[in-house]
Amino acid sequence: MQLSTPYALYSDDKFYPPAVKFIKAVNNFLPEVNRVLVLGTGLASIIKVINNKGYYPDFTLVEINEEILYWAIEFSESKQHAKIKPVCMDAQEFMQHHYEQYDLIFIDIFNGRVVPDFVTDKSFLQKCKACLSKNGYVGFNYIINDNSTWERDSVTFNEVFPENEIISFDPNKVFISRNR
Repeated sequence: MQLSTPYALYSDDKFYPPAVKFIKAVNNFLPEVNRVLVLGTGLASIIKVINNKGYYPDFTLVEINEEILYWAIEFSESKQHAKIKPVCMDAQEFMQHHYEQYDLIFIDIFNGRVVPDFVTDKSFLQKCKACLSKNGYVGFNYIINDNSTWERDSVTFNEVFPENEIISFDPNKVFISRNR
């Protein structure tokens, strides 16, 4: 099942490249993962990627679009395997008042092919970091539309998450960092 437009692919079942690359990078940590926060749900490809590895943690899915959130739950194969908590809300608003801890946070928020400004704001990223459990991982899918914005945003990400790696597959970058 895919969620796409002529300009962007938002979900691709268990084959969604940003989710696959993030989970491959944190594969050794998956046995320790109990709770996952997904900001920008799409059709919940991240659930399918994790379940495909044989793990069934609890998921909190935050999606601003009610219909897409409904589809994510409807098409999820993990209903019987994982507790899924759907939250229909803007991710920025959700993070402003949220304090629970997660072992994995996957940020995959776009308007078309553009990452909204709030997602790369230092305060939003700091709030995401504060919600990571000790040794938890954050993965952040980013599409480069212009190099100056990319350079600015990567500096901000590096300030908040100094110990990180970047997986590149044009035009995407997936930032991955562990909370230590």
